[in-house]
Amino acid sequence: MKNANTSVWGWRNGTTAANIKASEREDADDGRAVSGLAMALVAVPSLGPVRKAWQRLGFKVTEIGGFLGCPAFEVRLAGTGVRFVTPPRDPAATALGSVVADRLVAGSGLLGWSWACADVDRSRQVIEKRSGRSFPINHKGAKTFVVPPALNPGAVTTLEAGNKNHAPTHPNGITRLDHLVVTVSDADAATGAYKRNFGLTPQAKTMKKRRYSFLKVGNSVVEIVGPAPPEPGPPTGRPWGLAFHCPDLDATVTNIRSAGVDIADPYPAHQGGRITKLSMQLGGVQIAFMGN
Repeated sequence: MKNANTSVWGWRNGTTAANIKASEREDADDGRAVSGLAMALVAVPSLGPVRKAWQRLGFKVTEIGGFLGCPAFEVRLAGTGVRFVTPPRDPAATALGSVVADRLVAGSGLLGWSWACADVDRSRQVIEKRSGRSFPINHKGAKTFVVPPALNPGAVTTLEAGNKNHAPTHPNGITRLDHLVVTVSDADAATGAYKRNFGLTPQAKTMKKRRYSFLKVGNSVVEIVGPAPPEPGPPTGRPWGLAFHCPDLDATVTNIRSAGVDIADPYPAHQGGRITKLSMQLGGVQIAFMGN
């Protein structure tokens, strides 16, 4: 896929996670399989150093625990968050462990996300019915909650109960995950898969030879970006970046700089407000911050 990292921040001309029209939301009764975006998933080879790096950015982090058989820790935000996972000792023992180990062959980075579900078993049934595909079976002979890869081009996704965990007050002032960016070879084909398999309603536009689709999921947005015209063949790609919302962007920038982390001055975003980003990727993830 060409120009995988040419997605820009602040491009949506009025489209944000907070202002996509409520009339375009669908609930489970209309066939929508999921209710929100629970956690962004980041694959890392070791949790300890990454945990310290995110603490340095001004995030409060959880203790190391587990998720679907993988060691993990979390940054919890309002209704969403970021979960960092590393393979277990035997990656082949779990569906997610195998995927994480495969991702790390190319280095650390954003793996995908988990869908928030009011009822994970029902969501799995809805997705299987919509797609005609069954979820993978684990070594115990039970269906897992890892979504079949063909159903979500460019990302790995899982199902979990809606995030009702208490979100702490972070020293950097960040309150929620605004959007997650996935770069793909064919944005319309990838978007069609998410619409068909999960019942999501996209908004799409073309700007500067790039095709953008926006999938509102709960209070966050999955942004799918690809070249225009698209590249031939089935859609391929990978998750690329995260954008966080902070009520006081200047205070967030000051907090991050006080930790010795290089961050650009905020600049006007096309959709209103301002945006900035870290000068380098952190663990293979491009990170942006949005606010007024």
